[in-house]
Amino acid sequence: MRTGWLQFVPLPDGFQKIQAGAKAQFCNGALRHFRPAGGKSIAIDKNMCGLCPAIDAGIVGIIKLDGARECVFIPLYIVSGFAFVLNRLCLLDECLSQAHYTMIKPKNPIDCVVIGAGILGLWAARHAIRRGEQVLVIEKRQVGAGASGGFLGALMPHMPDSWNAKKQMQFEGLASLEDVIAELEADTGIECGFHRCGRLMPLVHEGMRNIMGQRIAGANEHWQDKFQMEMLDQPLQDWLSSNIAQYGASFDSLSARVDPRKYLAALRAFIESRASLLEGKEVVSVEPDANRVILKSGEIIHADRIVVSNGWEAYPLLQPFMGSMNNDKSIGRGVKGQAVLVEYNHDDTLPIVYHDGTYVVPHAGNRVAIGSTSLRDWQESAYPEPDTFDPTDMEFYEKALQLVPVLRSAPIVERWAGVRPRNTLEGRGTEPFLGPVPGRENLFALVGGFKITFGVAHVDWIGDFASRYGSPATSYPEQFKS
Repeated sequence: MRTGWLQFVPLPDGFQKIQAGAKAQFCNGALRHFRPAGGKSIAIDKNMCGLCPAIDAGIVGIIKLDGARECVFIPLYIVSGFAFVLNRLCLLDECLSQAHYTMIKPKNPIDCVVIGAGILGLWAARHAIRRGEQVLVIEKRQVGAGASGGFLGALMPHMPDSWNAKKQMQFEGLASLEDVIAELEADTGIECGFHRCGRLMPLVHEGMRNIMGQRIAGANEHWQDKFQMEMLDQPLQDWLSSNIAQYGASFDSLSARVDPRKYLAALRAFIESRASLLEGKEVVSVEPDANRVILKSGEIIHADRIVVSNGWEAYPLLQPFMGSMNNDKSIGRGVKGQAVLVEYNHDDTLPIVYHDGTYVVPHAGNRVAIGSTSLRDWQESAYPEPDTFDPTDMEFYEKALQLVPVLRSAPIVERWAGVRPRNTLEGRGTEPFLGPVPGRENLFALVGGFKITFGVAHVDWIGDFASRYGSPATSYPEQFKS
């Protein structure tokens, strides 16, 4: 019995019709059986080795025999209404390397494979799809399994004084997001929970009042009269504690919130209606020189371009290609964060409250999200799993109750833990890396961003990296470039 490995390319739409009469001769005998991974041997019509009837093939298989000098190509057949994707094929006939065959090429080869179905990966896929490309998204677990799948959803700008290119990029992202999400909602019929709710930040000493003039002037200059920042002497005392905000508070109308899970669900619906998304498939290696990625199962997927955007788990995949940028030291690490969701009756007009790393984010449906932590050594803690909540690490929650005392009686309805990517590239600090990997024109990294990613993931120049039709991006901040 001869064995071989199957490589496969899923076709997103328009499966190619294999017309009646297509040659499918493999050898003097017939391929009579195949065995799905972990399954039983399946019988195939003996006449398969002659002229085959018309069928629809969603996958074209490439069988490479152990020790053979050639590859033998066959279409994946639909047997009894079921399509089988095989990792290992058991061939009961010999001499297959002597076969005469006709290769059936896929109608729509993959232009771009995106690794990771978080906010950056899904937006890269949406951009490429809208430019007419064939896209495949591969996710190790499920959509939003990493840091993107929480419920905090705060969309907040940096302070508008000391303006720079990064702040300009973030402003453009936040300012445009409302229209962008409205378009996505129209495309999919899924509401994303976006609301331009604004943000309150308590002024806890006189010095903070003194710098508010600079910040208000910066907002007036750079926020294009669309959004404002102001200083409030008595800010919503039934929401923000006056004991904390003893010197008033700053309020900006640019900040917003979105429901991360609904947002990801809308992106998922768009992608699945126009492309392919594989969940439960782990990529263990990227090989840009061969235009392919290798899955843990042994499957090989070819694509013109490879976009790596799977959060903190991107670092092992990118280290061989980016390690030289960091003197061969690790290019990044995961930082664990936690949040809780409480039930609190409100009319959805309340602003975000933020102070000293603590977020209180009102959401529709009488929910308020509270976060978050930043634990670096979580793998050495008593709760080393990425998504396991540490009940002893609740200092952020206590701080939130001091900021917004009315939440003390609000019951916790959900707890969340996840790991965010934090870049450690020399000379770049924790700035996100969004662009082509140096020396690899078909390999792109969308990683980092830490706490600003949801506000900028949709911008066009990020999509340019995933698309062959995108012009080289020149408008993104210099510190994000290679």
